[in-house]
Amino acid sequence: YTLVASETGQPVIAVEAHPGTFELLRHNVVRNGRDNVHLVPLAASSGEETVSFTDGTMLELNRVVTDPGADEPTLNVPSTTLDKLCEELGLRPTIVKIDVEGHEESVLSGFERGLNQADLLLIEHGSRPTVAEPLRECGFCGPFHYSARTRTFARAPQPEPTTATTEP
Repeated sequence: YTLVASETGQPVIAVEAHPGTFELLRHNVVRNGRDNVHLVPLAASSGEETVSFTDGTMLELNRVVTDPGADEPTLNVPSTTLDKLCEELGLRPTIVKIDVEGHEESVLSGFERGLNQADLLLIEHGSRPTVAEPLRECGFCGPFHYSARTRTFARAPQPEPTTATTEP
């Protein structure tokens, strides 16, 4: 998504907390010559703190740990708020994509000023009431669900595809 967004020529801020995933992202940005991408090796959260992050081998599944007693490898990563990041970089957020595997509420609580400036929010798991309600209060409509098959947005999630079974 970072490379796709960078094709607009506008500044792109990519926040990636896990060091392994960050390195893959950095490599792709450099390899593709995307000079308009600013990479930030931090977690987005509700404050400036250290958060515990899973450290599994499937990089795309790593996330902020919500259950400290979970039996999985972790590492500590620094976090910041999206508001502070935008302020430090002198940016007005226009399109914001948030994919934080269940940490959406904390990210949004650190983005109160930015929510009032953003034009479009793309949030994975944005239909959960604890995520959708604060967004509606800021004037956003939705959530909308995108169907790649029909290339449309809808208020309701698309039904899961069914698999045909054959009788022996």
